Amino acid sequence: MKNGVALLVTLSFLIIIVVLIGKFFLVYEHISSNTFERAISQNSLFIKDVKKVISSLTKEINSSKELKKIFISFPFEVENIKGIITITSLSNKLNLNLYKNKQKRKIIDQFLENLFNYYNVNDFFYFKNLLLDTYDLDLNERDSYTEIALYDNTFQDGEIYNFKQFKKILDIYAKQRNDKNIYKIPWKKLIYFSDEKSIIDCENANKLLLKFFEINSCKNITDAMKSLDIIPYSKGKNYLIKIRINYNLDNLNIIYNLKTKKVIVENHPIY
Repeated sequence: MKNGVALLVTLSFLIIIVVLIGKFFLVYEHISSNTFERAISQNSLFIKDVKKVISSLTKEINSSKELKKIFISFPFEVENIKGIITITSLSNKLNLNLYKNKQKRKIIDQFLENLFNYYNVNDFFYFKNLLLDTYDLDLNERDSYTEIALYDNTFQDGEIYNFKQFKKILDIYAKQRNDKNIYKIPWKKLIYFSDEKSIIDCENANKLLLKFFEINSCKNITDAMKSLDIIPYSKGKNYLIKIRINYNLDNLNIIYNLKTKKVIVENHPIY
């Protein structure tokens, strides 16, 4: 199996380069000279092929250790089109939208409190009220200025959709509590936002994440922690992979679920 996985990883480079960069050349040669139209056409090919390629790369993978081998980044250049393709785990972080679930919220509260204490952020309870007033759909404030939708008509309640929206929550906290330490927390290393189900891969998780969850290894995970699906990857588990394609026509972020084989294009105005 080890030899098979090593071969799979080697082939992954070749498959991705041949398929994706080959498509670059096709679009460069045959699609409209209009940059916007070329980008849309190129992105459509990327989205179609990423599902096919990632499905092929992962079909024989059964563990976190094996899965880690496909998390790669490499540059490419064809004619005057160049960029970088990066494949990473998204399931090595906490999906903060799990906070909507009351049972899971208790565990996440402890994680956030540990985080606030470490970075000397003063008022966890105010931050918690900001989250709760974002996730509920009413306009009743739990505290002063915690219902951001009352003051910002572009702010949408019900879920946190991206880091741009989350930044507004951080800004309100910093202003109302005069506490800029909230910005010291490396949020992008620790959390993401999705309505897709996924485990938190304790084998490949960010070390900081495990630290603030007080986890030393996958062997000392409590039953309470398991309610967040903090477990190693095994075949058939929901697991999110992120494929970033940054090139001189556009930047494309694609999320792929290993179990459902569903593809989501993240934060793009067209898709």
